[in-house]
Amino acid sequence: MRKTNTESLLQSFEKSNNTATVAAVKQTEPAPNIDPEEKKKAAKKIGILEKDIERLETKKKEIEIQMGVPGFFEQSNSSIILKEYELLKSQIATHVKEWEQLVEMV
Repeated sequence: MRKTNTESLLQSFEKSNNTATVAAVKQTEPAPNIDPEEKKKAAKKIGILEKDIERLETKKKEIEIQMGVPGFFEQSNSSIILKEYELLKSQIATHVKEWEQLVEMV
């Protein structure tokens, strides 16, 4: 099942043009002899991260749609939305980095 989630996440990254992440994930190799309990914990965390990344990507895309509306940048709350957008990008990057590290473990 994790492989399906991984493939789904890879497709999501490919659609969002995150080629560096796609390349890193595709090059990961199985980790040598890791404690089965640690692998189980890592697999669980991977699932959580995948859901979080998908949720954050969805929010990011929603903001991108708002940003594409004529007059967006003239709105009084546009700076708040842009800060949220930057925060989402940062959170996604952090989650992806952690996800990549865990994928190497399992």
